[in-house]
Amino acid sequence: MSRAILIYKLIVCWRLIWNCIARSRWCFWTKCRTFLTGISSCGDWLMLPMENEVGKLTEKETQKKYYFIDNGLLNLFLMNSETSLLENMVAVELFRRYGKENVYYLNKEKEIDLIVPDKKLAIQVSYNIKEESTYNREVPPLAKYAKAHEDWKCLLITYDEEGTEEGITVVPVWKWLIRMI
Repeated sequence: MSRAILIYKLIVCWRLIWNCIARSRWCFWTKCRTFLTGISSCGDWLMLPMENEVGKLTEKETQKKYYFIDNGLLNLFLMNSETSLLENMVAVELFRRYGKENVYYLNKEKEIDLIVPDKKLAIQVSYNIKEESTYNREVPPLAKYAKAHEDWKCLLITYDEEGTEEGITVVPVWKWLIRMI
């Protein structure tokens, strides 16, 4: 699809969504729901769906995670959005590098944010792991996965932390984005 057609579709979609919201006299949440309904009708070129790698067929179709191509859209709806924006940015970059049909998430006992089976890559994303609750939510599932899949590269991508935790490489997002890791 050419860039001009894509820009035209985006403008038409935004006008449609904005007109629905502007005419709406309901509360903020109703406007958000209207906006999200409008965005979902804009198709895959605005949002990227991701399937659970080990889910049953019905779970793969009904329990997808969605990422916005533009972090600015996501930022409109979130409070304390650092981790969500960071995960969205990493997911979009993985889609760009490996194609959206090759990137999954894993939700078996605990969730692993991003999996690229063809490259044997598993990634957890967290703004930081300084708090004990965050550390316990992010590191042990990835460490358990790394022990079960020794030939896989397992990364924990954070905003600015670097090092190793339980055998997992912790890397700041800027280094990962410029492909130093």
